[in-house]
Amino acid sequence: MKVTAKQNLGFLERDIYPLVDAVVKGFTYDPGYSDLDDEQPIHVLMTLGDYRRAVRLKHELEKL
Repeated sequence: MKVTAKQNLGFLERDIYPLVDAVVKGFTYDPGYSDLDDEQPIHVLMTLGDYRRAVRLKHELEKL
């Protein structure tokens, strides 16, 4: 079965959205942070399952 581009995008969304959601929920933004947000380190709490999903997706992306 040949996978279409639309189906591929659906698979990507299915795999990546939960990870992005975990990162967003794992950090509480404080509007008092400086304007140099891109340079400030942050710490994000996530479940081990979300971390494993990130490792798997990173491995898949490195194959491209």
